[in-house]
Amino acid sequence: MILEKELETISTTITHYKKQNNTVSKSGIGWHLDHSLKVVLAISESLKKSDSKKYKWTFSFLRTIIFIIGRFPRGKAKAPKTTTSNEQIDESKLLSQFTLVKKQLLEIEKLPKNSNFKHPIFGVLNLKQAIKFLRLHTQHHLKITNEIISSTV
Repeated sequence: MILEKELETISTTITHYKKQNNTVSKSGIGWHLDHSLKVVLAISESLKKSDSKKYKWTFSFLRTIIFIIGRFPRGKAKAPKTTTSNEQIDESKLLSQFTLVKKQLLEIEKLPKNSNFKHPIFGVLNLKQAIKFLRLHTQHHLKITNEIISSTV
């Protein structure tokens, strides 16, 4: 399954959703998990709705660099409002999103290779690039949650 290791880590991290450490991040673990799950859901939906016949590769210097180094720099980008929540984040909402994400990832595995979505910074990403982006993005937030957990033990 796509993002199998990341999903496994998310499933074990959900119980720590209330933890926060402002020296590591202004947002708590719940926010990072909620955001990561919302990103996967939003991109999955975009990929499913896309017209793979209209996909055209475009070069993005920034995308190339980030994909080569394999990580995102911290604090350089702001999450779009569609991937953040103003609601109270709780364990049941995270678990519900988690279940939906697993279902969505199984569905996108079967999509045509030129299924795509438009990222606001990296441009249009095909399925393979989108999966790589999702992996890097999720790992970025899981690294932050891990630091919060480690600092609050």
